[in-house]
Amino acid sequence: MGEVTIASRPFLLARAPDMPPEKNHPRDGGRKDGGVSRRRFFQTVGVTAAGTAAELQQANADAAVRDDGPKILGPNPVRTRLNVNGRPTEFVAEPATTLLEALRERCDVTGPKEVCDRAACGGCTVLVDGEPIASCMMLALDATDRPITTVEGIGSVENPDPLQTAMAEFDAMQCGFCTPGVVTATRALLDRNPKPSLPEIRSALAGNLCRCGTYPNIFNAVLVASGQPPVDEPTDRGANGGERA
Repeated sequence: MGEVTIASRPFLLARAPDMPPEKNHPRDGGRKDGGVSRRRFFQTVGVTAAGTAAELQQANADAAVRDDGPKILGPNPVRTRLNVNGRPTEFVAEPATTLLEALRERCDVTGPKEVCDRAACGGCTVLVDGEPIASCMMLALDATDRPITTVEGIGSVENPDPLQTAMAEFDAMQCGFCTPGVVTATRALLDRNPKPSLPEIRSALAGNLCRCGTYPNIFNAVLVASGQPPVDEPTDRGANGGERA
């Protein structure tokens, strides 16, 4: 066991097992005082790190084969199955693939949009088990075999949902980029509350941002779709009812 001085404090460094005795090397400065050279120090650290990594790898392998332990997935791609709009789709993807990526790239469903990629805009909203979810923040593996509904599953051109008809009637979109998320989140609201009040509509859509600022038209479309009369709304209020910047 040798002694190493780091920042003027002595530390004891144990030699790795089966490591031959240290020999002086010209590039080590010819240590003759019995201390540990820089070369020997890094050799010892490397052996220790390699041993720790091997132990962790073996522990993960043991957990993967145990019936009572957690299932280890990755780092290689794994087979995933999603039930999107009543249609099952199987594909192979990396475990870190988000639900949004899987929908757009593997399931050919492009209604959900990637905008902020941090669950702050609502553009990627889908329904999982009937609840609105930011698909950019959910792993595809977590949605395996769970019913997923996107805007494509709410209505069609030939048979639109009453909410979609009302959105078109009130011109509740301009660029249309936020519309799929708004329609999906609103569908979840109307499923659990068929006649929501205006404050309830604002609250349900507070996470869906419209950069074109058509909030009053959106709110009126939701009211009409739920069988209620539209209201006059000031055009300078955001989704949560607060003043827009």
